Amino acid sequence: GAFLLPAFVGGWWFLALLLAIAARGPWELLDLLGWRLRAWLPLGALAAGLLLVALASLAPAHLPAALTLGFAVLAVAAVADQKHLRGQTLAPAASLLFPVLPLLAMALLRPEADGFLWLFLAQAAVETNDSFALLIGKLIGRRKILPRLSPGKTLEGLVAGLLAGGVAGFLIARHLLELEAPQAILVTVTALAAGLVGD
Repeated sequence: GAFLLPAFVGGWWFLALLLAIAARGPWELLDLLGWRLRAWLPLGALAAGLLLVALASLAPAHLPAALTLGFAVLAVAAVADQKHLRGQTLAPAASLLFPVLPLLAMALLRPEADGFLWLFLAQAAVETNDSFALLIGKLIGRRKILPRLSPGKTLEGLVAGLLAGGVAGFLIARHLLELEAPQAILVTVTALAAGLVGD
C-alpha cells in the first residue's frame, strides 16, 4: 500500500518513493555484507544509484548516458578506496543491480499509458502470494521446502500463495490490462517467479 499510492499519484511523489528505495535498499545490502558506509566505494555506489533513478525519472532519453555516468562514479569511488579492492568490489556493484535496475524499470514504466496498472499487477500478485503463503503456511504448513534458506517456508504455503497470487494477477492482467488469456498467464507467472526468487 505504501508503494501503490505514490505510484498511482505519479510525478514527484513517485520519484521520492523510488529515491527512498534506491537509498535504503543498497544501504541494507551493503550493511548486511559488512561494508562500512563511510568508505568511498559504497558511498559512490549509493550516489550512483540515486543519480540513475533520478535521471531515469526526469530525463529517460538520457538513460544510456546516465548508466555510463553511474558506473563511472562507481569506478572513481573504487579507485579512491584502494584498501577495499581485494576482491570486494562486487558488493557495491551488486547494489547498483538490485534494487536500482528494477527501480529504473519502474521509473520508465510508470509514465506509459497503463504504467500504473502494470506496477499494480506485479505488486498485487506478489503481495497476495506472500500473504496467502504466510497464512496457509502458519495454519496447515507441515513440509519445509527450503529449511536453510527460508526456514519458515512450507510446501503448503507455497502452493496456496502461488494459486492466490496467480488468480489475483490473472484477473488484473485479463480485466484491467485487457490482455489475452495466454498473455495474462505469462505475465502473472513471470511476476510470481520474480517475487519468489527475490524473496
